[in-house]
Amino acid sequence: MLSFLVGMSRRRRLVAASALAVVMLAGGCSSGESSAPGGGTSSANAAGSTEATGAGVDSPSDSPSESAGGSGTGGTSAAAVDVTGTPLPVLASRTGQSDTTPVTVSLNEVRAAGKLMTVTWSVRNDGQEPWRVGDFFFSGRYAHGWTDQLGSELVGVASGVYVLDAVSARRYLPAQDKDGNCVCTSNTAAIEVVPGASTVLQAVFQAPPPKVATVQVVLPNIGPFDAVPVAR
Repeated sequence: MLSFLVGMSRRRRLVAASALAVVMLAGGCSSGESSAPGGGTSSANAAGSTEATGAGVDSPSDSPSESAGGSGTGGTSAAAVDVTGTPLPVLASRTGQSDTTPVTVSLNEVRAAGKLMTVTWSVRNDGQEPWRVGDFFFSGRYAHGWTDQLGSELVGVASGVYVLDAVSARRYLPAQDKDGNCVCTSNTAAIEVVPGASTVLQAVFQAPPPKVATVQVVLPNIGPFDAVPVAR
């Protein structure tokens, strides 16, 4: 099992919007929408509490659960870079703690294209020992009930991120494919980040209306990033 997980960690699973559009359309995502929580000031504890459904817009009445979840792909570069090796922009950064390891999480981009919106963020290991991302960005909910818990814990998925749109009063959750799996970075339990290095994660959502210029992005264990510009 260990060799299998280590092998998976070498596979870069960054989400490409062009490919994911096919996945979402094939999956028959619904277009349900609901009001966002009042004020849009979610705490870090609430960040990993929602479950992706359909097109990724869920009711805000869902009660929070404990954060447990995944993150990125390949922690070998000191600075976060895209698939071409180009350093990613940093819109904002926040610090956090994973057990005894201090980390810095940077929001790199929120980009809408057509019906999809991709959120890209990165996490840097600020500790002195290698750090495994594990369930740090997991939503705490399993796609297929209790029978999937073991697999989700071993593999990991960055399903805990969500987006708040104050203009439309909506909360967007990560999209799902036709099998009910989060359209976001997975296999995070196998991602080990060496001290000083960063790893990049992504999640895909339903795009907000064109009139929406900024959103709030909330990450488990880290909290909200406010007034984030939506690139189009």
